[in-house]
Amino acid sequence: MVYMAGDNNLSGALSNDLGEMEAVGSTGLVNVVVQMDTFGGAAKRFLVMEGWGRTTLLF
Repeated sequence: MVYMAGDNNLSGALSNDLGEMEAVGSTGLVNVVVQMDTFGGAAKRFLVMEGWGRTTLLF
């Protein structure tokens, strides 16, 4: 699990970081899970899958 604290001036960089993780994504042996806290929003948890647009919102 990767916790991304972006409820500050780094909020805009989070989507770039998530995109880098999507280049590899989860595998059959490892799940890549991200909890992202953005500026002005509640924290959300994602299962990162390989490829843009395949990442799934868990809650």
